[in-house]
Amino acid sequence: MASFEFLAIILTGLGLIVSLLYYAIVISNQNKVMKTQILQRSLESLSTRETNIDWWTVYGLEWEDYDDFITKYGPVADTELYARINTVWNEMNGIAYLVYKGIIDIESVYDYGGGRPVALYRKYEPIFDELERRRGWNRFEWLEYLYDEMRKHSDKKGDTFFGIKLREKRDT
Repeated sequence: MASFEFLAIILTGLGLIVSLLYYAIVISNQNKVMKTQILQRSLESLSTRETNIDWWTVYGLEWEDYDDFITKYGPVADTELYARINTVWNEMNGIAYLVYKGIIDIESVYDYGGGRPVALYRKYEPIFDELERRRGWNRFEWLEYLYDEMRKHSDKKGDTFFGIKLREKRDT
């Protein structure tokens, strides 16, 4: 009789262990699916016609310094354009935040569209720096983080963006 009770306890324990392993596998799979869906949505958003028009519009802007930038493209000068600028900045900063949190891996961003955050950060770094200096907070810290990570990844792979090795950030 005791051997049946012992066998029942052992089988219950094994059933519990199998259940926990199954649960861990299901949760791990759900996390992978969630990360894949987030990555897919993030990268798809970079491929829309509207996003590309905004991107090239924002990337093509020219200015002398921060004050010239605000005079030409600030919220008072051109509300519609300023909204497009902020949309592009925020989209790149959001992708950078997802990389920082480990939701999207650096390799995927690097392989799919790494040039965009790199180019955006390099072009707008003086504006971002001046915004931080004047307002006292770094609104684009995640984009800066992504730029640094992309530079490290590029160095590790021996790659270049736009035909040049990624350089350190400018000295301020």
